[in-house]
Amino acid sequence: AFSSQNGMMITDPAAVILRVNQAFTQLTGYSAEEAIGQTPAMLHSGRQGPLFYQQMWAALKEKGCWQGEIWNKRKNGQIYAEMLTISAIKSDAHMVTHFVGSFTDITEIKQSELALQQSEAHTKLILDTAMDAVISWNQVGVVLGWNREAEHIFGYTAEQMMGRDLSNLIVPAYHRQAHLEGMRRFVQTGQGTNAGSRMEITAMH
Repeated sequence: AFSSQNGMMITDPAAVILRVNQAFTQLTGYSAEEAIGQTPAMLHSGRQGPLFYQQMWAALKEKGCWQGEIWNKRKNGQIYAEMLTISAIKSDAHMVTHFVGSFTDITEIKQSELALQQSEAHTKLILDTAMDAVISWNQVGVVLGWNREAEHIFGYTAEQMMGRDLSNLIVPAYHRQAHLEGMRRFVQTGQGTNAGSRMEITAMH
């Protein structure tokens, strides 16, 4: 296990590092010689406050383990995100003898999440300031998106519309069958008589 691709460290009960593996060195930049005798505080990035660590140690004391995301700092000063698991090792007398930490670098995942959040926020801003009603729905007609102009035109708030059947709410009964057939055809073939076109229709509000 200690030759794992996960970074690993073993500490004594006072959190003094006793041993690290090669993956620890690759991920943090610290050699075993540099890490042994130090505490994991050598990796602190400053992004987590004292309360974060108090809660971590409280969980370790109560449950004997802790897992979560944490931002740490490499030897070269680079801040990185990791998924960290800490387990307490106890003697037969139920006294903690060691702590074992195992972590993986999840920086790329966190960066992708941030990029997605920023993209979604940008898209929402565009939709919320659009002069046209913009509505999105899935392949069975359930509403997924409803911008502010749609609220103004149809009289339904986004909260009222999300997850509901579009055809039963704003498509008039005499157009409903054609709407459903056209949607089924588009889902099956990717083609539709009105796809990509601008047209006038009658709707309910």
